[in-house]
Amino acid sequence: MRQILIVANQTLGGEPLLDAARERIAQGPCEFTLVVPVLLDTGDVIATVGSELPLLGPSTTYESARTEAVHRLVACIQALSGLGATVDGDIGVQNPVEAVGHCLAAKAYDEIIVSTLPTTVSRWLHQDVPHRVQRKYGIPVTTVTARERVTT
Repeated sequence: MRQILIVANQTLGGEPLLDAARERIAQGPCEFTLVVPVLLDTGDVIATVGSELPLLGPSTTYESARTEAVHRLVACIQALSGLGATVDGDIGVQNPVEAVGHCLAAKAYDEIIVSTLPTTVSRWLHQDVPHRVQRKYGIPVTTVTARERVTT
């Protein structure tokens, strides 16, 4: 059975990530593990992206950021389970590359999916997180980018 690690926070539960999970499920048996890095000082983001939960602002404390991450984790576990997936997950350290390393210390994965905000606002893309993860750990990485929700 293929083991797939998903690294995400603000994009958990978004359609692009769920579509990626559906594709993996259609390819055969797989198990998903979610790791949700706790994000602090994320800056102001105007658009709501991915999930229905609000994006974090610059004054976010660790506890409130962790609480938001837990809510997203639980909602995404429920959404993936609703697709028929076997899924578990946990809250990770703030640095997504380190969060992946902690997961890999406990279990081997066949693929890592990094789910991010759109390029215009994604710190992870600006920090080249998907490529850094692939280079550091040598596991195939797929980047899933959330679509901005347009409100008229």
